Amino acid sequence: MSEASKMESNNQLRLAVYTGSFDPITLGHLNVIQRGCRLVDQLIIGVGINPKKAPLFTPQERVAMIERVTATCCNVKVLTFTGLAVQFVRRCDAHVMIRGIRPLTDV
Repeated sequence: MSEASKMESNNQLRLAVYTGSFDPITLGHLNVIQRGCRLVDQLIIGVGINPKKAPLFTPQERVAMIERVTATCCNVKVLTFTGLAVQFVRRCDAHVMIRGIRPLTDV
């Protein structure tokens, strides 16, 4: 497939990314995922890994939990990442980030 064809197919694909630590995944996260996956062709869930924090669950456990609870969403893909969320979104070649309702301190 040529680069032009790849770019054309990527432009037609409605791709979004939802990032977080998901340590653990909550019903609020799941609600955002279920609503988000209905809006796009593919929803990538980015599980952030911060080596400076001591998470409750390992990255592999968090991915497994998310995959288990999103098994009915056929367009969800779960990946891990380190670094800034915006860099992960760019690496995924996405133009949309899905976010839940956040406290005003995040704005």
